[in-house]
Amino acid sequence: MYYTKEQRSLIETFLGNNEEYHMVLESIGELCENEIAPKARELEKKEEFPRKNIEKLFDLGVMKMSFPEKYGGLGYPFLLYIAALEMVSKACASTALSIAIHNTCCNGIFNYGSEEQRLKYLPGLIEGGKIASFALTEANSGSDAGMMETRAELKGSDYVVNGSKMFITNAGEADVYFVIAKTHGKHSAFIVDNGNGVKVSKPMKKMGLKASRTCEVVFEDCHVPKANIVGEEGKGFEYAKLMLNSGRITIGSYSVGIAQAAYEKALKYSKERKQFNQPISNFQAIQFKFADMYTSINASRLMTYYAARLRDMGKQFASQASQAKLHGGYGYLTEYDVERHWRDVKLATIGEGTSEVMKMVISSFELR
Repeated sequence: MYYTKEQRSLIETFLGNNEEYHMVLESIGELCENEIAPKARELEKKEEFPRKNIEKLFDLGVMKMSFPEKYGGLGYPFLLYIAALEMVSKACASTALSIAIHNTCCNGIFNYGSEEQRLKYLPGLIEGGKIASFALTEANSGSDAGMMETRAELKGSDYVVNGSKMFITNAGEADVYFVIAKTHGKHSAFIVDNGNGVKVSKPMKKMGLKASRTCEVVFEDCHVPKANIVGEEGKGFEYAKLMLNSGRITIGSYSVGIAQAAYEKALKYSKERKQFNQPISNFQAIQFKFADMYTSINASRLMTYYAARLRDMGKQFASQASQAKLHGGYGYLTEYDVERHWRDVKLATIGEGTSEVMKMVISSFELR
């Protein structure tokens, strides 16, 4: 089953034995196992955006799991969404990455946007099938936000945005972009509707995640209504950093899902592959490898779910989220589909902040 006994045990530990939660996750697991996983290899070979997968996940309510009913959500704990994302990652990492970035943008609007913005955008984004993209990184600006060159100037009732963003997930497929741009020397956040003034490059060629869209996005005299600035002017990068904390939990979950897929396929192979008239799984050297992988995957899952639970409880979780992302992603070998999983997981050391940045975040809390 895609919804594993290990997941069930942690959900019960953190959220209690809620049969509704188990049923929801089991139905998502069935979709992942029966419809998403079988098509993952074909989507990668064609480098085809997994829109049909995303539509099916919308239909099952994955995108709206952790948002209030007021905006069309289900009001479930964020931890439940993280468990769902793990299963999607296990089935198709490209699909999981697309919905993870989408969810990060939705959280940005929910947490820092105005009530008018929530009512205008969230229903379409969490249950209406619209897709969001987070436009933060630039060619010369990754961890160093001070190098950001994209500008937004207030002219009349609109901000006019000019600049470019690089390595943007969901670009070209998104209906809405959550954009960070400089205003008066500081960073501000904007909700930008796809359309006039938004140009997207051809998809970039990547080592893994080939079914996920990654493009450069160029803003040329892109007019954004003043009402679409998120929160206070000049606080956009502060919002972005807080959004990335939740995003790091999703990358932890993404990594665990890929690791679980690789582990299960390697385990199956070890029972089928025979040497000296017995399965290689009988050999202690192989058993030790599986023991290490299983332990590492469970440790990574525990840290990821713990960070999600802290978030649900309204407690500080930035260090735990960084630990989850840094620790996630064990158990990779190079046979058959496992090689694809190894390539897909490389993103986990880059997206939502590099491993070096994760160590800076963790140490900033522990060395206080």
